[in-house]
Amino acid sequence: MSLTCVTGQTYSLSGSAPYGIRGEDYRITCQIFGGNFLRTDVIWFMKNSIKVCEQPFTCNPNPQTDPRITCGCINGNDRKMYLNITNVQSTDAGTWTCRDADVSGGSSQPVTIPVYCKLIY
Repeated sequence: MSLTCVTGQTYSLSGSAPYGIRGEDYRITCQIFGGNFLRTDVIWFMKNSIKVCEQPFTCNPNPQTDPRITCGCINGNDRKMYLNITNVQSTDAGTWTCRDADVSGGSSQPVTIPVYCKLIY
């Protein structure tokens, strides 16, 4: 498959909270603004520059290697993608980005997400 980058797209990444808590769930949202894209394009969610999840703009589910991680389109909107982590682990902490799978494509600003232990009183 050949991917073509269309200029003018910008990416915004945000987390459901400023930090994750071990054992709980966490959501990362990637919103895409401007430009046009091909229906064959793919968005990558990356942690520390390593691809963790990929989601095609077709919004069809895409199997992932880690069963705790799912990604997809929010309400079928191919400009708003999510990555869900169930049962957050310390290893989920890191610097996250979302980007076009085409290496010449756009990328979000990095967001650092720490993971903390849950306090039990």
